Amino acid sequence: MGAIEPIKLEFAPGLVRQGTLYQCPAGRFYDGNLMRFDGEVRKPMKGWATGLAGTLTGNPRCAFAWKDNDGLPFAAFGTHSALFAHDGSTLDDITPSGFVAGDANASQWTIDNFGELLVACNDANEAIYEWQPGGGGDATVITNSPDALSVVVTPERFPFALGADGDPRRVAFPDGENRTVWTPSTTNRAREILLQTPGVLMCGARVSGGTLIWTTHDIHFARYIGLPDVYQIKPVGNQCGIVGKHAYATVDQLAYWMGENNFWVWAGYAEPLPCEISDDIFKNINQTHRHKVWCEHRSAEGEIWFNYPRGDATECSHAAIYCYRAPQHWNHVELARNCGFEAGAFSWPVRVTSAGAMLKHETGWNYSDDVLLLENGDGWLLEDGSPWQLESAVQTTRNLISGPFEISNGGGLLLIDEIIPDELTQGDCEVYFHVSEYPTDGETTFGPFTAGDRIPIEVPARKIRMEIRAAAGVEDFRIGTYRAVVKEWSAY
Repeated sequence: MGAIEPIKLEFAPGLVRQGTLYQCPAGRFYDGNLMRFDGEVRKPMKGWATGLAGTLTGNPRCAFAWKDNDGLPFAAFGTHSALFAHDGSTLDDITPSGFVAGDANASQWTIDNFGELLVACNDANEAIYEWQPGGGGDATVITNSPDALSVVVTPERFPFALGADGDPRRVAFPDGENRTVWTPSTTNRAREILLQTPGVLMCGARVSGGTLIWTTHDIHFARYIGLPDVYQIKPVGNQCGIVGKHAYATVDQLAYWMGENNFWVWAGYAEPLPCEISDDIFKNINQTHRHKVWCEHRSAEGEIWFNYPRGDATECSHAAIYCYRAPQHWNHVELARNCGFEAGAFSWPVRVTSAGAMLKHETGWNYSDDVLLLENGDGWLLEDGSPWQLESAVQTTRNLISGPFEISNGGGLLLIDEIIPDELTQGDCEVYFHVSEYPTDGETTFGPFTAGDRIPIEVPARKIRMEIRAAAGVEDFRIGTYRAVVKEWSAY
């Protein structure tokens, strides 16, 4: 039995899930949940708690936050059957008079702000609504506005009606600040522009220098040029359409989105976004419900979350996460959320469950939708006001699992004789080993082994995957670089 010097188990940030499990490169993680990579340090994502009071009715489909002219935060939420506004204290039903509920699985809202006014469009009713924060009353149809499939407000404060007047390729906009004048003339700036595209207009977003407009097939760029044409809209990317009306996020001068078979980024031009988990994502996404994909930017962490329905799930159940800070990498979590918005107008991100709960995220260490918490100065309370005990809370697994490692190209048996943990506080985590003889064999799991000190262990196999899992009841922790005493078991 030939001894090998202790080696560092160094893993690059991010997950790799391309092809088979056996094809995961050495020194990479293959799977995990609710963990983040901060350089060479691995740490848990924070949990969630009760956020905004009240419960939405209907199937949540869109969330948006902004501030009014006095700097007060507001949020809007669209479900298949209603429209809501929240001022941080009270949830108000502002569903327009005459609104007809759409299909619970298909209808979508798009929401933006026109200054402090809320502007919203529901593709089932095909109307564009507005609502004055603090003014009371329900949302109302913008006078003279056309039917539309979605809406976006440009940097120059023109509301764009996408899919206007029953034409899925028509863009219409009013006379600038005069949002009730939609009939084009030589004396105003209202216009209608018919795009030449094989796709159907989906959504738009403000970016540096103009407005991006996505279709199901391609993207277009709208640039303000003044009278007489007002806007020039030209195609800027082909076969890079978007899968859903909320499947994008903007960061500074960039835009990220999910296409039919790829991720994309706009940096003045469209190009594919390399993704080390794309094979797994697009193989397992529920194609029937992919129009529900929605994205969120988490600026504090430098992440873009692509929430998507996986497998048989009919609502978004998982998220592919792109971290754009160096070293760029991809991550993945299991988390069922229908919509949400990033921190900004409110000091924390809000994500909405299918049951209509508007949860505060990136806070505390609770990971159960069944245990919603209230924050106070002395700690955390259950919704009934009683103290919350971490030890008794339901904990979702927070873990990282490596790809398989082997010696002699898999021809010899590998024996891990000892593991030397590296944690900020020893004992925060547990270690498991998933072993097999051949790639087609089922795995046998050994563990848990408490990572409080050196772990004396003898686990022989041709292929071994190591899992590091948060111990029950642990709040925050940091995982550094583990080391292992590895031997080749020549007796076999």
